[in-house]
Amino acid sequence: MKYKTKKIITFFAMCFLVLSVLFVRINNDIERKEVETTSPPQNTQYTVKDYYGKIAVFENDSTYPKNVYDSYTSVLPETDQKRLREGIIVSNTADLQRIIEDYTS
Repeated sequence: MKYKTKKIITFFAMCFLVLSVLFVRINNDIERKEVETTSPPQNTQYTVKDYYGKIAVFENDSTYPKNVYDSYTSVLPETDQKRLREGIIVSNTADLQRIIEDYTS
C-alpha cells in the first residue's frame, strides 16, 4: 500500500510541476506580446503630406495615413503646399508634433 501511495503522490507532484512550468511560460508569452504591441518601433519614420487635400501623417512607408487632420492644404502658402505634396520626413515624435501644430493651428 505504501508503494502505491508513493506512486500516486509522485504522479500528482509531477503533474503539478508540469502545469506550473506551462503556466509560467504562457504567462511570460502573454506579457511579452503585450509589451511588443504597446511599444512603438524604435526606428519609426513619419511623413507629413497632403492626402486628398488635407494634412496627413503616414508611418514608415505605409500607403494609408495614420492620422488625417481637418486642415486643408489649399489654404496654405504655395511653398508649404509643395512641401506637403512631396512629403516632409520626420524621424521623431517631437518634431512631428511641432510640424502638425505649425500646419494645423
